[in-house]
Amino acid sequence: MKARTHTDLYLLFGAQHKDFRNENLMELVLSLTRGKTLLDVGCGYGPLLIKARQKGLDAYGLEPDPALVALARQHDPSLRITPSTLEAFESTELYDNVVLIDILECVPAVEPVLEKCAQLVKSGGQLIVVAPALSWLFGARDRMMGYYRRCDREPLTAWIRALGLHIVHVRYWNALLVIPYALLYQVLNRQSQYEQLRGQSQGLVSKVLFVWFKWIENKINFGFGLSLIVVAQKKR
Repeated sequence: MKARTHTDLYLLFGAQHKDFRNENLMELVLSLTRGKTLLDVGCGYGPLLIKARQKGLDAYGLEPDPALVALARQHDPSLRITPSTLEAFESTELYDNVVLIDILECVPAVEPVLEKCAQLVKSGGQLIVVAPALSWLFGARDRMMGYYRRCDREPLTAWIRALGLHIVHVRYWNALLVIPYALLYQVLNRQSQYEQLRGQSQGLVSKVLFVWFKWIENKINFGFGLSLIVVAQKKR
């Protein structure tokens, strides 16, 4: 089975907590949070919510895909997830952290999504965005998954600044796999090839990658990578 949607991707994993990518990315994102409350927009199967709660955050999720909501509740029935699209979501509560991880590539237009998310951020709170980076890397896998884009640093930060937010942190992540990604999905024009590697509880390669991401990628910004992370603060 090849993953052709985010749902397919996560259903392929044998052990969610052994996914070297998401486990380490969630740790990095949480290290950037401030305050006590968090809203994860497009929370998927809930890895950020689980980790956020373990760290004492009051965490909420928003997820439109019923299959992913069901998968999240299999992992933890107590997760607070609203099964709704961002457009339909109405909330009187504002959050210290509003997080978007791997969402901007999935939507036809970036600006309305960022604008709605910015409206949900408290005064002095943060919008944290993680998006596929380097538009020149857009290739066979992105097309197969139905993605609209990969994001470059300047356009993404410009969109966020246009909302009146102040950029406080920008970094790249996952430099290690840029060359393999380019080789597989541009030069060789392959489709999805690495899902079976992620989420495996055994396997030397998976274990080595887990250590690499924890101790190298999460500590060092190499100035390029498969993901771009932007943290922006709302004025008080």
